[in-house]
Parts: sequence; structure tokens; C-alpha cells
Amino acid sequence: MLHVSYADYQTVYKGTLTESDYGSVADEACAYVDKITYQRLEEDIPDYVKKAVCAVADVIFSKNKLLKDSKFQSRVKSFNNDGYSETYDSYSTVQRSFKKEIYDAATIYIPLSDPLRYAGVSS
Repeated sequence: MLHVSYADYQTVYKGTLTESDYGSVADEACAYVDKITYQRLEEDIPDYVKKAVCAVADVIFSKNKLLKDSKFQSRVKSFNNDGYSETYDSYSTVQRSFKKEIYDAATIYIPLSDPLRYAGVSS
């Protein structure tokens, strides 16, 4: 399985998470990028793949922080001023939203056209 260190997170990606925060999400981020690249990378990881892992780590950290927050329902989905009504995002809606954000974060650095994302067999 590929691994991107905190040193890479700081130098290649220039991220803002602390070492412990990055460590709490790094394995999940690496596993996600490993999955979408079909486990093709273990050594000599290109910088653009490291950036993808780091971007995914940032999104996963944000997701975990929001879902752990007891006030996670503060994400207002709709608001009506006349009769004062608020609707909050459900847990599953928030999960779906973050799933797309994780996908988008990885795709910025590893587009679908990249050979690492090719699921077929090359001759």
C-alpha cells in the first residue's frame, strides 16, 4: 500500500494540518488513493499522487471534525424566514457530500485520463 509521510504533506503539498491530525487521517487517505489507482504504486510515488493523498486527507479531516461535532446539524439545508423554519442536512446527506468532495480532491491531482486510473488491461 502506498504511504505519504507528514514531511511530504508539509513540503510537497504545503498543508496546514498538525502532525497528529494528519496521522489520524493519513491511512484512510492513502487507502482511498491506492484504491482509485488500483494499487499500482508502492515506491517512487510521484508528487502529483502525494498531493492527491494530502488533498484527500484534508477533506477526510474536515469530515471527521464535522461529524464528531455535537452540533454537526449546524449545516442548514434550507431556511424560511416568514414562519421561521430551518431544515438541516441529514447524516447521510453530509456523508454523500463528503464522498463527492473526496473524489473531487483526488481527481484534481489524478484526473480520470491519467494512466494510473485506467482499470483495463494494457497490452
